[in-house]
Amino acid sequence: MIEWVTISRNLAKKKIAAQSKEKVRLRVLIFLLVTLSSLSTCRNIQENLTESDFLQLRAGMTSDEVMNMLGEPKKIIIDNDEVNQIKEVESEEITDRLPYEDMLAFFGSETKKKEYNEKRTSSNNLICYQYDYTYSGNSEIWNIYLVDNEVVSMTFP
Repeated sequence: MIEWVTISRNLAKKKIAAQSKEKVRLRVLIFLLVTLSSLSTCRNIQENLTESDFLQLRAGMTSDEVMNMLGEPKKIIIDNDEVNQIKEVESEEITDRLPYEDMLAFFGSETKKKEYNEKRTSSNNLICYQYDYTYSGNSEIWNIYLVDNEVVSMTFP
């Protein structure tokens, strides 16, 4: 009888140990699945952005809305002099290849375009978000300008 009790206890201990190992394995598996699924939803922004991603942006969006759509920028420039220098270089180098319909969709109307341009040119707190993307095989920088946490313009390189 004692031998039977000992065997039963040993079997119970082994069963409990096996169940504990299974619980640990299950927890590890769940953790890995959750981690992998969250990583798979994060896109590698610097490698995957396309022009159509940027064309979804609208003047008036907040910085959070921009980052939710495009991810973290490669660089955020908050120094007003540096931002203005970038704008100067852009005005000399950028070709305007954005169709009028897309420009109008970005601003909402000609009136809104004028309002956002006035806000951009009169502000001393212009911030620039820079994103990398590839256009026709060339690496480009797409600049998005914000004033008071609101998109006011962007480069159409």
